[in-house]
Amino acid sequence: MKILYLGCLAFFISSCLNLSSDLTLDKIEIDHALERDTLEKYPDKGLYIVQIIHEGTFGRFSIDHCIIKDNNGKLTAYEMDSQEYKRISKDFVALVSTQDKPNWGWFYVNNGKISTELPGISVILDSLDAKNIKSDFSNVVNGYISFYLKGKVVKDFNYGRFVTKYGDFNFDNLDYGVYKLNKDRLEVVSRNGDDIFKQKEGVFFIPPPGYGVIHKYKKTQILNAVDSASKLENPPGTIKIKAFN
Repeated sequence: MKILYLGCLAFFISSCLNLSSDLTLDKIEIDHALERDTLEKYPDKGLYIVQIIHEGTFGRFSIDHCIIKDNNGKLTAYEMDSQEYKRISKDFVALVSTQDKPNWGWFYVNNGKISTELPGISVILDSLDAKNIKSDFSNVVNGYISFYLKGKVVKDFNYGRFVTKYGDFNFDNLDYGVYKLNKDRLEVVSRNGDDIFKQKEGVFFIPPPGYGVIHKYKKTQILNAVDSASKLENPPGTIKIKAFN
């Protein structure tokens, strides 16, 4: 009986720990010399979302996402503590289950199966090539068309520019969800990216963070929390951010 009780207690504790969906922000020391890649910046507030590159042995490196507050040269930084792959979109910082391939963009569903070939894409590419875009090659990933010259992107196009009435619009700025192409318009069919797998037929668009989202967090809440903490005489070592349903 005693062994059973201890076993149940251990299972209960483990379950409680695994149920936490909070995003933990850990305060770290940072300086201007540390190598980092700025993803987004809000200069009016002195806030930056960055990737910090940590070099390791044998050429290995790790990348961590941080929020930095620059107050007249004094830096306060909080690192997002999670082993899951992160996707930063217009409204959210999301933890996603896949990183081996892009999980957002345009998808063609035929008989309930997702196809990698979008309708009319070859005609679109031919018309773009006819415009004599100076490039070495082009690449298409989920409807994002890129032309490269000497290894650098020289021209970008979105599949939606050619199949919708919206023209040269930033489709990534759409509110999160699944959109279906109806003639030349996009219609919301779901606010859950994973519902792309429930569709039977048609062309669909999912803005970042795409499908496979484990948890998502309001970006404004994260930024405001770091901004507020930086104004304290002794900023907390840890900040917890609740998941957004």
